[in-house]
Amino acid sequence: MKTKHSLIIAFFLVASTFCEAHTFYWEKVKCPVDGRKFMFTGTGSMTITGDGYADLMIATSGSHYGTLIQSCPKCHYSGFLADFRINLNRKNKKLLQKHLSKYDSTNIDVVVKCQIAAEVKQILASDYVEIASCYLVGSYLLRYHSQKQDLRKEFQLKTMKYYKASYYSFQCSDLADSALACYMIAEMLRRTSRYEEAMLYYDRVLIYSTPDNRVNLLAIKQKKMALEKDDNNKI
Repeated sequence: MKTKHSLIIAFFLVASTFCEAHTFYWEKVKCPVDGRKFMFTGTGSMTITGDGYADLMIATSGSHYGTLIQSCPKCHYSGFLADFRINLNRKNKKLLQKHLSKYDSTNIDVVVKCQIAAEVKQILASDYVEIASCYLVGSYLLRYHSQKQDLRKEFQLKTMKYYKASYYSFQCSDLADSALACYMIAEMLRRTSRYEEAMLYYDRVLIYSTPDNRVNLLAIKQKKMALEKDDNNKI
């Protein structure tokens, strides 16, 4: 699990009330599918204020989440910045071109980008945690959309599915990775009102981590919410 997405997941474990400042940077990238060059907008810096709690992401401006995953304006290939730095062989290019063509008449909003990014990683047989990361970002973007809560839950269940796959297929390289995977599984279960199963995975976090570890402290707080049958997605 120690991949380019470790930093993304670290964001999910640092909680704050809000972000006072958010700056951007732009990097020219080349789509690995069709060669189209465009500017990828990323987060350059941010000022975090407020008291930390147990959120999955830094509570910064919505545009931060919306720039984590971006799409090629031509073929719709989507991913994190690092996903635009890879080289694809001819076979994978053809597979992706065929798959991505179904989105030619689709409005590619920030949530659809996350969906496409996850599908791309499935086609490329990426590590399970990388697939989970795409659905996780999408679920967070959906949390305030009152008319899209079913889709939010769908993304959360897919996040859980791929974290479970990572955990049970031994892709976790050490105890820290196992604790993180179990925490993410537990949170997706709690946030979709599956409280009893969530508590089982919070308990596993406590087994895999030390009492002074950040994930351990979060698991204790969030387990209390599961005990109270609280599926709050706004924290």
